[in-house]
Amino acid sequence: MASKGILPTIMRDWSDNIRGLGNDAAHPRIGQGPTSAEDAKDVIKFLDFLIEYLYDLPNKIEKYRERRRK
Repeated sequence: MASKGILPTIMRDWSDNIRGLGNDAAHPRIGQGPTSAEDAKDVIKFLDFLIEYLYDLPNKIEKYRERRRK
C-alpha cells in the first residue's frame, strides 16, 4: 500500500515493525519468549489506526464535504 501511495511513510515503517512481531510469533526461535502483552496491544493499536486511516477518515471527510456543500 505504501508503494502505491495509499499509506504514508510513518504507517509503512510501523507496519514493518508489526510484521516482524507477527513473524516472531508465527515462527518462534528456540528460547524465544512469548509475545508481550504490550506488543500485542501495539498490534491492535496499529490495526485500529490502519482501519481509521483507510476507511473511517475518508468517510468522515466526505461527510464533512457534503455538509459544507449544502
